[in-house]
Amino acid sequence: MSFAHLHVHTQYSFLQSTIKVGDLIKQAKAFGMPALAMTDTNNTFGAIDFYFACKDAGIKPIIGCDLVYSPEGRDQVFDGKGKRLHSLVVLCKNDTGYKNLCKLLTQAYKDGALNKTPLSDLVRGVVDRELLDKYGDGLIVLSSSIRGHLGYLVMNGKDDEAIRTAVWFKQRFGEDFYLEVVDNGLPEQESLNQRLVEIGEREGIPVVGTSESYYLDPSYAEAQEIMQCIPLGRNLDFERPKSLVPAEFYFKSAEQMKARLASYPGAYENAMAIADKCNLEFKFKDKEGKAIYHLPDFRPDGIAKSEAFDTVKYFKEQSREGLEIRFQ
Repeated sequence: MSFAHLHVHTQYSFLQSTIKVGDLIKQAKAFGMPALAMTDTNNTFGAIDFYFACKDAGIKPIIGCDLVYSPEGRDQVFDGKGKRLHSLVVLCKNDTGYKNLCKLLTQAYKDGALNKTPLSDLVRGVVDRELLDKYGDGLIVLSSSIRGHLGYLVMNGKDDEAIRTAVWFKQRFGEDFYLEVVDNGLPEQESLNQRLVEIGEREGIPVVGTSESYYLDPSYAEAQEIMQCIPLGRNLDFERPKSLVPAEFYFKSAEQMKARLASYPGAYENAMAIADKCNLEFKFKDKEGKAIYHLPDFRPDGIAKSEAFDTVKYFKEQSREGLEIRFQ
């Protein structure tokens, strides 16, 4: 049985991943993988390029995202430490899922105007349970291992809260919620994975294995680590023990993944089961072969779609107002 990678970061995960889309697809094809997901951090900027490149290579494209998630709510202002943020991976099953993912990200960024970190003025788009509940249809959710909320709770001994959290996701997403297990050489992963398997067996939640890839092969591990230092303004200690930084967050073959996931029943097989569920198709031509243009029906806040609205006039007014501000 083959394997599909479902948690992969590319060049569109800025200052996080060294993987270029073209190189990724070449590697997936060389490994004989029938399907592949793109799950960049808080964006789908590369979705269309990835989609067409996969199609050209005969690989099923799976569009997804590694969301920034806060169980405490998305009004996450950084006064002091701020709220704890976690990773949450979502994959689009169909057109409904893709549209809902777009809505999730849009609303997260719109609501995130105040979510600026102490290190940056960049807006952080954060999703919470309210948004997931509202825009969750058509999406498959992975719990995201160590960086996920469930992983955080388990590793901090909060098992009861972890179970309640898992149950909430199961109730909302049903058979489309999976506990994500990852083996990338970190010492705490084995105990976490075993505990997630136990929670899954108790609550009837399946597990799935991923590699959470940020580079194509181990030789890029240090480059990726240097890249991560840039937004934090840190220097890399080249004298540090290399054993502290396992070069394991790379894009592994199906054989390697099968060996890594052997201890977790269903984790290997469920990757392809999820891939089979994902059948998003973008349409750019109609039945007659004419181009379909996907343009937004723009409305500013307070103007309903049913109301008459002159887009050209509106943008002229906005442009003139902005120009006057710049001249002040």
